[in-house]
Amino acid sequence: MIDVGKGNLCLIPIFYKVSTDDVNMFNGTFGEGFLETLKIQGIRDHPFAEHWMRNVNFICTDTGFISEDYSNDTYLVDEIVRAIQRRLQGKTLPRHVQDEDLTELS
Repeated sequence: MIDVGKGNLCLIPIFYKVSTDDVNMFNGTFGEGFLETLKIQGIRDHPFAEHWMRNVNFICTDTGFISEDYSNDTYLVDEIVRAIQRRLQGKTLPRHVQDEDLTELS
C-alpha cells in the first residue's frame, strides 16, 4: 500500500478528464490504458501489478480534485496550488526549495 501515514508522502489525487469510478474499476480509457500497459510490460500477472492496482483503488478513496467539478482548468489549478500550500504550511522544506521564490504560486 502507499505509505502516507509516516508523513513523508503527500497524496493529492487529481482526476483530470477521467471518472473516479472508471479509475477505481479500471474501466473506460483509463482502465484500457492501464491494463494495456501491464500487458505490454509483461507484468499483467505479476504480483507487482496487483500492488499497483490496490494503490490505484486506495487513491480513489482519498478526497481529490475532479476536473469536471471546475468550470475551467485555471480554477482547478488554483485550487490544487492552494491545497499544496496548505499541506506545506509548517513543514521544513529542503534548502534548495527554501531559496526559490514560491510567492508566485499564490
